[in-house]
Amino acid sequence: MENSVLIDRYRKWVIQRGTETFPVTENEEGNLEIESKFALGRVNFYEDDIVELRIDMIRDNTTEFFLHFQLKDLKRAQDLYVEMEEAMRSLKDRQVVHIVLSCTSGLTTSYYAELLNAASKTLNLNYEFKAKTCCCWHLRCILRERNCRKNIQMFLLEIFQHRHLENMIQEL
Repeated sequence: MENSVLIDRYRKWVIQRGTETFPVTENEEGNLEIESKFALGRVNFYEDDIVELRIDMIRDNTTEFFLHFQLKDLKRAQDLYVEMEEAMRSLKDRQVVHIVLSCTSGLTTSYYAELLNAASKTLNLNYEFKAKTCCCWHLRCILRERNCRKNIQMFLLEIFQHRHLENMIQEL
């Protein structure tokens, strides 16, 4: 790896930008890693002063940000890194929406949940579907359970359950 003066200055500048939320560390190869609870940012250095900026999501290892350039202008390279930081901050707020599909038998609902999860993955959407066979009493217990309510953002009920549970859900 060619180690130019600009690369050294850029590397030091990136390291100094590290924060408690996004600490910057240098690995054995001399590349930089920015870790968070949800994503891993990388600044990789290659021959001929080529710099690669990338962000990979920890949950599914998808690349959310990728950019490479030849470092010739330090100010422009710094601006590109700031853009990567902003992208990383915006990914922090992007969480998986947990949706429960509920019905009385569960056979077709499980199939629909599988199809919806496959579509969500294909389209790179942050939705997770689960099918639950629930009677009204069981669903009431799930809704009242604090940990469940915190992890589930949406219930989709079959029409028969909806009529019985409408008042109960409004109470919660």
